[in-house]
Amino acid sequence: MAQQADQIANGTVIGGSFTHGIGGQILGVSTLNNTLNSNLTTAAFLSNESLVNVTSLNILIIDMPTTYENIDNSRDRHLASSVIVMAVKRNSSVSNPMNILLYFQVLNEYVPTVTSRYLCTYYDINGSKWNESGCTTPQYNTLFNRYECSCNHLSTFALVWSPYFVSCNSSIEVQLPNGTCISKSDGQILTVNILRSNTANSTVIANALSLYISSITNSNTTLNSTYTLTANEIDTYLSNISNVNLTINTNDSFLMAQQPNQGGNIIVLGASFNRGIGGQVVSTSNVDNVTNSFSSAAAIISNQSLTGVTSLNMLIINKPTTYEKLDNSTNKMLASSVIVVAVRRNSSLSTPITISLYFQILPEYQPNGSAEYLCSFYDTTNSKWNESGCTIPQYNVRFNRYECNCNHLTSFALIWLPRILLTSNLDAQDIGSLYYTNS
Repeated sequence: MAQQADQIANGTVIGGSFTHGIGGQILGVSTLNNTLNSNLTTAAFLSNESLVNVTSLNILIIDMPTTYENIDNSRDRHLASSVIVMAVKRNSSVSNPMNILLYFQVLNEYVPTVTSRYLCTYYDINGSKWNESGCTTPQYNTLFNRYECSCNHLSTFALVWSPYFVSCNSSIEVQLPNGTCISKSDGQILTVNILRSNTANSTVIANALSLYISSITNSNTTLNSTYTLTANEIDTYLSNISNVNLTINTNDSFLMAQQPNQGGNIIVLGASFNRGIGGQVVSTSNVDNVTNSFSSAAAIISNQSLTGVTSLNMLIINKPTTYEKLDNSTNKMLASSVIVVAVRRNSSLSTPITISLYFQILPEYQPNGSAEYLCSFYDTTNSKWNESGCTIPQYNVRFNRYECNCNHLTSFALIWLPRILLTSNLDAQDIGSLYYTNS
């Protein structure tokens, strides 16, 4: 937009806003409150004092600022929002103090992959970097899911993120996306309330699910049963994530939601997790490296199984506290991390599934005596671990792990039984399933 003096003088024009999928509009004094009290993607406006002697107010808002994505190589700063370019023309050489108010939502494409802090910045063309000089620390507006700040000069503005290096006390605290540390019990209550609020925002669901896992992992406080998610709820929330490309990587879990076809002959196939390091997306470009290396847990779906899939969602839970005592009907015990898998399709037609699973036995779940291992899924209908549709796990000596295949998607884990109890504690269906082999 480029607006002239008469409109500026009477308050008809003081800035501009943009809403993703709808478009932009001019901000005036009469429309300002209504616009700011809406779910806009980005906005900027100047105070009245800043507009004195201004003959033209020029604003360019770039919804998807591809040009600006990789222009700062000097520091670990990454674009998080749309970009706003602002300029004015004056009828005198005297400049007035500037006060620009800025509003930014974090774009789905730019959601940080690690715990980060946000900065309100302008692009410093002399230093070729994003610079926060002259801008306030952005404040998060919970109601409209956006960050708000102000700057005292004109330039090219954006919200950027930088990894947040201040660590919480991991034994009793978790870190919110804005870097704030809260107690694990508060984190558990907060995330469950978010997830049970029926939000349709996939990014919010993903962040809440990841933070929930961290809140209940190795917690020194007794888990509040009112705010404890069931295995079925975790399955459902993961399945509800769609229309985003994101990864959330912590020491406690790895969550991804990816469109399988990433272009350039790259197909996303699954995910892997390495305790103490974190997780990664597995694709056709790195699948051989992943399967030929040490991983605590991994899941890889065949190319053919991804036909018609628009979103492949996986959650690998490093230490799956929720799943430790889910099965009270048998002597089956958890031996590994848990892998939750869901897909979203562009039609109701489903294709045959082949998913390869890789599990290392976690030290805290190591059997005391001789044990038999089973590749299982959690059967939410019967509330027990079930081997139906999964092959007998084979031990890979080289990588110290068990490997198996299953022909459906759900929550998977490696389970163990005392060897002497293997057949005496399995029902007919369980015993029959042990003879399944993947064709």
